[in-house]
Amino acid sequence: MSRSRSSSKSTTSLTLRIDADIKEAAEIAAKQDRRSLTNLIEVLLERHCRNLDLYPPSDKRNSPDGQVRKAS
Repeated sequence: MSRSRSSSKSTTSLTLRIDADIKEAAEIAAKQDRRSLTNLIEVLLERHCRNLDLYPPSDKRNSPDGQVRKAS
């Protein structure tokens, strides 16, 4: 069963260059997880940003100078 993206979530395009071997490994990982390569990258980036307390945006603690601060 596939999940549809919430209409309240906006998306944007990202172009990046990576090592060919990493791309090949990621394509295999995505296939094993039954995901698209794009979805795999999004999931991994989201997980990393959550670990750094940077995502979701509502959890950000911004200082007056615009720097993101971790929640205490």
